[in-house]
Amino acid sequence: MRIKSSLGFSLLEVMVAVGILTFTIVTLLLGFITCNLSIQSNHNLLLASTYVQYILEHLRKMPFDEISNYTISEGFYNPFNITLKTNINNNLANITVNVSWYEGQKEKNFSLTTYRHRIQ
Repeated sequence: MRIKSSLGFSLLEVMVAVGILTFTIVTLLLGFITCNLSIQSNHNLLLASTYVQYILEHLRKMPFDEISNYTISEGFYNPFNITLKTNINNNLANITVNVSWYEGQKEKNFSLTTYRHRIQ
């Protein structure tokens, strides 16, 4: 009686191991890609909110009568498109700053609205 010695893996065992390894690597790579896209999206949102806060703070420090004359520098905030809307009634100014940008094919927006009262 001869005992068959097994010195290696069969072809089926190797194929199963390679399949499991491939599935694991693809899953990890998809996770890294998703995290990277999320980080980029959060970075853009942080920049947009910083720009809006900067503009609103600048408007807060301006004299009330000069708010309607404020303009946003073109090209400084690329790739963001920033629009400013002011509605001034007597002693109250309604100020809205909107920031829009593209992430891939999708347009994203962030806006803040504040009110400013004329101090007499």
